[in-house]
Amino acid sequence: MTATTASSKRHALVTGAPGGIGRGICFALIEQAQRDGTGIHVTAAASRPGERLDRLVDELQSAGATAAGVAGDLTDPADGRAGRRSLRPQDGR
Repeated sequence: MTATTASSKRHALVTGAPGGIGRGICFALIEQAQRDGTGIHVTAAASRPGERLDRLVDELQSAGATAAGVAGDLTDPADGRAGRRSLRPQDGR
């Protein structure tokens, strides 16, 4: 695996992530980042918290991404702010 710096890490917010299409997009983004030799942070967004979202975050991390799960209505200003904050993982970007 290639080491990455904060400047070479990509960040993605995927809505509907636990569903079939959203889940596929999450893993496609990870695969593309690995092919490009970059890191990726995926924020998986869902309308409700729960085991499906938690399990997906674990699977994304096992696949090589840093990941966070966010539950809520991203059209709601407060929930939208939480989603944006989760795009800034520990690397501070």
